[in-house]
Amino acid sequence: MPLEKTTLSAHSKARAQWNRMRPLLIITGGVLLVVCLHYLGNPKMGRPFGALSVASEDLSPVEREPERTAVKRAYLRSWNGAEGLGSYLQHFKQSIVLAEALDSEHFVSFAKSEHGYSTSEFWNGQLSGAVGRRPLPLAMDGNRLCRIGDYVPHETRAGLVHGLCGGRPSALSEMADVKARMAHCKSIVDTDQAELEEGLNGCIAGWVRARVGPARQFVLPPLSDPPTRPITVGVHVRWGDMAASLNRTGAFYGSMGITDIVRILRDIRARWGVVGGAGVQVKIAMQNSTNAGGGVLSQLRLDDTDAGAWTTLEVVDSGDPIADLYALSNNDILLVGGSSYALTAHLLAPPGGLTIAGHNSMHKFANTTGFGRHVVPLAQYSPDSLRLALRSDSTI
Repeated sequence: MPLEKTTLSAHSKARAQWNRMRPLLIITGGVLLVVCLHYLGNPKMGRPFGALSVASEDLSPVEREPERTAVKRAYLRSWNGAEGLGSYLQHFKQSIVLAEALDSEHFVSFAKSEHGYSTSEFWNGQLSGAVGRRPLPLAMDGNRLCRIGDYVPHETRAGLVHGLCGGRPSALSEMADVKARMAHCKSIVDTDQAELEEGLNGCIAGWVRARVGPARQFVLPPLSDPPTRPITVGVHVRWGDMAASLNRTGAFYGSMGITDIVRILRDIRARWGVVGGAGVQVKIAMQNSTNAGGGVLSQLRLDDTDAGAWTTLEVVDSGDPIADLYALSNNDILLVGGSSYALTAHLLAPPGGLTIAGHNSMHKFANTTGFGRHVVPLAQYSPDSLRLALRSDSTI
């Protein structure tokens, strides 16, 4: 009897303690659930981003993009870099190709750029409302977690990926074997820290556009021939981290040279900016423009010709690199150099338009016309190249 009484007493105390703690546990669990939903991309938990933001709730049912559902297994790319958007991408292009070959949803571990924004939030498609996209739901099953390096060794990784992008039969056969051996994996982790790829951009262009490309209603309408609206031109001047280079050497690093930019802008205005023409709108993306940068801009205003009134010029420098990226990309014609930021703008640009790429940059722009946009190397440019900016296909 004493033993039974002691047992019941202990049970009563435990039950009373649970009753006291239950409200706290419920509240704590609710908070954790909200946090998890936020980081896994619940569409209702997102937030607008930057100057071009449009919350998805503000769109009509016709305009609203369909829900994006993650039904594939997760492929987590671990990377610790703090680089900007374009440079950061160079460290996980191979993993994108591998994830696609394995029918998996690629996302990267949390990272924050040295410029103050989250590169992983951008590349993971978590910017709710940004140019009309809904956030991509992300989830990871840790029950059967596999490391890609155990199936694709580092030594053969690059060769396999390049073979897949090139459609090489031996690579396709090898990947089929890897896929079969990884069929039991619920999630995949990629910890390769040596990847650095400036190429492969044509191979991943479709993934980039599907993940972070603007929704259809934010893309410029197609140009008619002759144009019935102004021709828009996006010019990238890499200034924020390269101003000292121009001041020291007289040349840009990562941007098209001023002389070439002015020459092409004059060709564009001569073709479309004359009285009676559709006109030209120029947007110059120039991060952290300064008084010294004003000297650069004065050379791009083209005020030395009678047609100046028919060309408008806008400096894009909102302080939000992601909003500025979309503003730069959404143009009929892009004048860019070889920076990874400019390459990303090209991958997000409207199809059917024209990108003119500066010297020594074509290794990045190779095979990036698959979505319908034309690329002309600066060395091969002529005024007649501008006809490629006219497009009739608005598909994205």
